[in-house]
Amino acid sequence: MASLVSAATELFAARGPDGVSLREIAAHAGLNYGLIHQYVGSKDDLLRLVIAHSTSTTAARFAQADGVGEALELLQGPVGVDRPPYPRLLAWAILQGRDPKELAGPAPALPKLIAMLPEKGTGKGTEDGANDDADDADHGHDGPDDHAHHDLADDPRVRAAAIAALTLGWSLFGTFVSHAAGLDDVAPAEAHAAVQSLARRIAGI
Repeated sequence: MASLVSAATELFAARGPDGVSLREIAAHAGLNYGLIHQYVGSKDDLLRLVIAHSTSTTAARFAQADGVGEALELLQGPVGVDRPPYPRLLAWAILQGRDPKELAGPAPALPKLIAMLPEKGTGKGTEDGANDDADDADHGHDGPDDHAHHDLADDPRVRAAAIAALTLGWSLFGTFVSHAAGLDDVAPAEAHAAVQSLARRIAGI
């Protein structure tokens, strides 16, 4: 099964699910096509298996991490290594029409990260909160609504989703957006480290 998942991950990431057949994957893995069809099912079944394997592996690594900081390092990978295939595989699958919710399924990685994130309040005392309300009134903002938005931003689910989006997006588009933002004078390793620092801020550590 490991050779099948590895072969499917490589080919799906390179060409997307629509660009590769089960027979090609079987040949790449050195396995009998009929057995794959019998025990795994369709190509989309295999795609879901690959995604489930990736997220389960990530969740297991989170469980072994010494705190959320190490978990984030595991998620983002060390600076300078080859980009992992999972973001490209996922992007191909969504662009080729797969339902993102169906692809995610009962993925254990994000729930594990959510459980690891520290509780994050506003970080302000009563007086600060009152001053913020006054400032909101001065600027014509609805104080309660504004605080509701802050409360949602502090929700561990939102923070974990933002970290995942930042990590996946940087893996796919980091080089492009760095150039577009005028960061050609910044070494890729420095930019990657800065993104890691942003993820830690979002995590609240």
